[in-house]
Amino acid sequence: MEYRYKPEIYHIYDQMLDECYNDVDVLGTTYTMSELLKQVDPIQYEIGLDEYLDSLREDYLWCDECEEILSGFACEVCCGEEE
Repeated sequence: MEYRYKPEIYHIYDQMLDECYNDVDVLGTTYTMSELLKQVDPIQYEIGLDEYLDSLREDYLWCDECEEILSGFACEVCCGEEE
């Protein structure tokens, strides 16, 4: 998989998917939603990631400059001030 964002962004998105949706059983093998979506529809997985980051951006929890998910309303990594 080619990453457009830092790997930790994908990890956080995967956690969100897995917390929101139950695991899925396919022919006796259990998959998390993030695993299944990446395998079955990687394009939709990427679209969902972009929409997730858009929602964080709207809530001032995503910094486009440093590609970081923020813990508060200030980007301390690159901006050092409130977004």
